[in-house]
Amino acid sequence: MEHQEVCTELIKFIKSNLLADGIALDAKDSLTALGLDSFSLIEILLFVERTMSTVVPIEELDREKTETVYAIATEVVHHMNK
Repeated sequence: MEHQEVCTELIKFIKSNLLADGIALDAKDSLTALGLDSFSLIEILLFVERTMSTVVPIEELDREKTETVYAIATEVVHHMNK
C-alpha cells in the first residue's frame, strides 16, 4: 500500500469509529485536538493490524509519530516495508 492509500483508510476508520458524526478530518489535523486519546490510538493500531497485516509496535511510537493521520500512515508504511 502507498502512503496516500493508508491515509485514506485510516481517515475512513477514524471518522466512522472514533469521531462524532460531521467532524471533518484531514490527514494533517491534530488527532488530540479532535479529542482522540491513547485508547483511540490502540484502536487505530488494531485496525492497521487486522486490515493491513502490519504490526506497528506501540513502544516505538511517540506523540510526534501519532499526532496526525499522516504521521501514523508514515509509520505504517515504514513497518510494511521492513
